[in-house]
Amino acid sequence: MKTSNLFWVVTLALAVPVPALAAGNPIDTSMGDLRWGMSTSEVTGFLSRKLKADYAERIKKASSEFSKEQLKRELDGTVSDLKRSLVTFSGKSTSWDVSFIEGEFTHGNEESMLVYKDAQAHNFYFFFDDKLWKWYKAFDSSSFGGSNFKKFNKTIDGKFGKGRVKQGVLNDTTGKSYQWVEYVTRNTRLRAVDNTKFYDKYALIFEDMETARNLDDLRANTISKKSKSNSAVASLSRDYQDDDSDDNVADKLTGKDRRNAGETPHTDELKKKKSIFADEEQGETEAEYKARMKQEKAAHAARQRSLHERRSGQEEGKVLKDIGVEDDDPLNGL
Repeated sequence: MKTSNLFWVVTLALAVPVPALAAGNPIDTSMGDLRWGMSTSEVTGFLSRKLKADYAERIKKASSEFSKEQLKRELDGTVSDLKRSLVTFSGKSTSWDVSFIEGEFTHGNEESMLVYKDAQAHNFYFFFDDKLWKWYKAFDSSSFGGSNFKKFNKTIDGKFGKGRVKQGVLNDTTGKSYQWVEYVTRNTRLRAVDNTKFYDKYALIFEDMETARNLDDLRANTISKKSKSNSAVASLSRDYQDDDSDDNVADKLTGKDRRNAGETPHTDELKKKKSIFADEEQGETEAEYKARMKQEKAAHAARQRSLHERRSGQEEGKVLKDIGVEDDDPLNGL
């Protein structure tokens, strides 16, 4: 009797449909085989395999043997560039200290970074003591139709679900205020950041939660770095080697040259410099003038960098189009 009852219980249990396993979290799915704590060599291997798989498909679709050989050479060069891209932030100045990823790393705390550029975005992989803790994926704003945060937010929500919209200082190192959408899982925090105000870019920032919670302790030995002057501003300064005061740099930035105007400023005017903006009549103190000049130079530098990056992106897009690589989905591959 007992055996018979047991038989029917098992039979009924097997007859009940088993619910399908829940789909993987979209954040974890987007990371693929990438795992927090991987070493630089492991991430390099992961990206190399990804590159080879991508190029294999493109080589297969190439219309001629010449195009196939060109893509094979491009693959070899890209893998070599990836291996050479490793940067160690040990205190020595790098080209990334003043860029759209400024504030994402510090010097003096055993931090390093790998750089990899795919067809859609710039990718930066950050390490503490050779252990992966952050993936920063930067897109040109044009990938999402321009500087339209609502449209960007809608696209991101379509991929990762409804996130929390936030506004404030994203990184204490820079002090800049941003708007972003945030998603948090047990192990990962994803922030979709609007960086169009400063660098005409959007970014997806994946971070290991355990590391993010302990950043203050991990960055106890930070070496302070002063921002470099933008090359365009430095060039303007060199144009006036005979008189390299802030006045002359301001003249070049605004298209006015008071040196050759034949005017001798009155003594009182030396105490309160004339505004660098033509429409302004009010005076300002020496300290106010220099503070505003510093802000104007920084804004000019940001515009120059943004213009350069847009041009580079346009040129790269043309090359990809010429070899038959086009993709309207900026989140493709995630």
